[in-house]
Amino acid sequence: MTNDYVSVRRNMAAQSSQGRFRTSNSMPAAFGRQLAELQKTVTQYTNRRNQDIVQISTSSFSSEVSASTEAKLAELREAFHVEETKLTDKIKTVGKTAPEQSSASLKVSAAPKATASQRAHILVVDDDPLMLKMLKEQLREDYDVATAVSGKIAMKFLERKKTNLILLDYEMPEENGPAVLEKLRANDATKDVPVIFLTGVSEREKIQEALALKPQSYLLKPVDREKLLNAITKFVG
Repeated sequence: MTNDYVSVRRNMAAQSSQGRFRTSNSMPAAFGRQLAELQKTVTQYTNRRNQDIVQISTSSFSSEVSASTEAKLAELREAFHVEETKLTDKIKTVGKTAPEQSSASLKVSAAPKATASQRAHILVVDDDPLMLKMLKEQLREDYDVATAVSGKIAMKFLERKKTNLILLDYEMPEENGPAVLEKLRANDATKDVPVIFLTGVSEREKIQEALALKPQSYLLKPVDREKLLNAITKFVG
């Protein structure tokens, strides 16, 4: 294609030097055809040359991108290898000390805790359900608590189960506190159980009557929680 282009140009130059093409009006038809072919040839050559340039540029760009990508991947693989090595070493180190840490954890968790069976048991006897509920709420965090609304129910309970201390209402219908205390002292199974009277009576004579029955202690109603816990602690801890 290049040779054709050069040949046409030379032909045009030769004819021009001989004075054959003075004006465009005198241009022969044959030369017009040659010129058209030349222009077509030049256009085709230019288009093909541009395509070759684009292909070369694209190929070069792809090569550069490929090389850059490979370099970046190599850096990432190297970095990953380093981090993977560090992580592996760390896992090995932790694995060596894991038994020691586990032993320490077991030693800490092995500290003795109070179980339900080790907690002291308290029996509350009162004919007032609200009083029973209040006392149970005050004591349930530290003690196992059972309640009875009468001395008769309390004695039935003690036939089947044991208790560490009894909170006994001094004044109850049918069978009052002193009568229940006498039954407790007459029974070999309950004679040594500590009894604390709960009374709403503040007269001196009534208090002396209660103390004459030799309870371990007595508390005035309404019962102060701190005094109640202190009194219980003296006998059952």
